[in-house]
Amino acid sequence: MDGIDFKILKMLWENGREPYYKIAREVGLTGNAVRKRIQSMIEEGVIEKFDIILNLPFLGYDVIVAVLQHKSGKAKDAAFGIFAKNENVVYIADTVENKSAVVLLSRGEAGHMKCVESLLEKVKSTKLLSAFIYKQKAPMPMRMTDIDWGIIMSLKGKPRKSPQEVARELYVSSKTVRRHLEEMIKKGVIHFGILVQPTKVKNVITYYVLLEFKEGSGASGISKVSAQFGNTWFVHEILSPPGAIMQLYRSTLKEVDDDMRSLREMDEVKSAILFIPSKLHAFSGPVSKKISENLRKTMQIS
Repeated sequence: MDGIDFKILKMLWENGREPYYKIAREVGLTGNAVRKRIQSMIEEGVIEKFDIILNLPFLGYDVIVAVLQHKSGKAKDAAFGIFAKNENVVYIADTVENKSAVVLLSRGEAGHMKCVESLLEKVKSTKLLSAFIYKQKAPMPMRMTDIDWGIIMSLKGKPRKSPQEVARELYVSSKTVRRHLEEMIKKGVIHFGILVQPTKVKNVITYYVLLEFKEGSGASGISKVSAQFGNTWFVHEILSPPGAIMQLYRSTLKEVDDDMRSLREMDEVKSAILFIPSKLHAFSGPVSKKISENLRKTMQIS
């Protein structure tokens, strides 16, 4: 991979439906050359999939990130088999150490820890290091129609599907599909991205940092880390305890160590946990189930 591939990845990370011609204009290539590079990254496993991502608070969920320590690699593998069947699990990030970060859906503040506890009931060789409530920006109010939910269901399997293809499936015009799609994106109900497998990105170390800020330092902490670190895929706020999830990239482990030292020396930072992921796993079942439920309700109302 070279710098152009990396620019393409970042653009697709921010918008998984970005047209080839727009990417081409940004990186100085032809649309066909961009298409070939993307196809190559798919074949090499760098891009595992394109995805349509729903705003989970819009579906009535909070997002919990549970950081787990496994007794051994065998215990980690056994835990994965159990977690993968849990109806609330949407992502699992394995690391080069015997740790995992598990992203779960939870409904209502009272159920947050119960959700984590139920996850750990069947895994005796795994302990909870910490649990964070992940903050997502609430979307603007929007009354969803059966066409909206139909578009989402159609794009779940193939997020870069053209409006014409979706229109044929739903028996509506492509103009109608574009209008509904633009409205959902504008109001923050959905966005599009990609799942990148970090170990497949050559010449780059991708890593996560879970930050917990000192009491009263959440807002200033987010602002400071966002401004200081330009080598990030993203910085997302954590609601409780106040903190942030960062995904960063560097060329060497020394640079990673330097970043961690800088983060831990910040006045606002209480703790910083480093994860170098070995594999990311995405599970679409829980969200798809919720989409189907909302689609049925909407169709009953309409």
